[in-house]
This record gives sequence, C-alpha cells and structure tokens, in this order.
Amino acid sequence: MIKYGMENITEDEKIISTLYSVASHSGGFFSRNRECILCLTNRRIAVIYKTDMKASRWQNDLDKQKDAFKKGEISTIRKASYTIEDLNTDLDYEENLNIPFDNIIEIKSEKKRWGPELKIVFKEKKKHAKSLNFALVKNWIRYPLPDPIEYEKPDWEPFINAVKS
Repeated sequence: MIKYGMENITEDEKIISTLYSVASHSGGFFSRNRECILCLTNRRIAVIYKTDMKASRWQNDLDKQKDAFKKGEISTIRKASYTIEDLNTDLDYEENLNIPFDNIIEIKSEKKRWGPELKIVFKEKKKHAKSLNFALVKNWIRYPLPDPIEYEKPDWEPFINAVKS
C-alpha cells in the first residue's frame, strides 16, 4: 500500500521516465558533480541522490540503459524497475529534490563539448531561483572523489516535451 503524503505522491501520479548514472551540478565554479537518479512523473521531476533501492536492482537497470545507448537508442524516456513506491519512499530524504512542474521556470537542452546537458531553472521553496544541469554519464572515476570521465549523448527533447505538455 502506498502512503500518499502531502508533499510526496498523488494517487494519479505515474512515472514517465527513470534515468540512472546522471551527473548533476549547479554550474558554479567550485560545484562538483553528484551522481543521481533523475525521475520524471506526470507532475514532477525528482532528483534522487539517496535511495533505499537495492544496488542489484539499480545496477540491472543501469546495465539495460547502457545497452540501449550502445544500440543507438538515444531517447531520455526510459522505463525501469524504479516504482512509484520507491519514489514515494525516496522523497522523504532531505537531500533528494522534488521539483513540481509549477516551480519550473525554464527547462532546455544545452550543447557542451562532451555532450548535451539538461538545464533546469526552478523556484526552490517558492523563494529564489536555482539552476541545475544534468548529463548522462557513461563512466565514472570513483577515487578520490566520484567524477564523470565519459558521457552519453542523449536526446533531451522527449524529456523536455513531457515536462512542457
């Protein structure tokens, strides 16, 4: 049974896309990349830095995502085993971001030399604007600090269109 919290999930909410191994950064000079899961529903974008999902499930979904990109499927609308129950649980963690569509000021794709990035400008807690950039990562270096070393080249337009519709 899903616990529908006031700030978590509504009963008619459905997951549209789940992307793994996403690097997020705020674009500042000293900002570091953080690995996250990017989850798109019909009402919000969730940025999941901490999850209760088992590593084996996460890794299985990531392997399927990497295989799809190797085959040339570049769409960012991807189904995975991440469920609405997982999202509801993960949104309870403070470090995870919940961005309702109403709070999004701008969403666009930007071309970078390493590949396309998704840029989202949104109102944080109805006060000030915050900007986050997202890129799909093919490979990470894990020591001394996690940092992307190779990127995928996805088409962010289906993701952007799902938010705007």
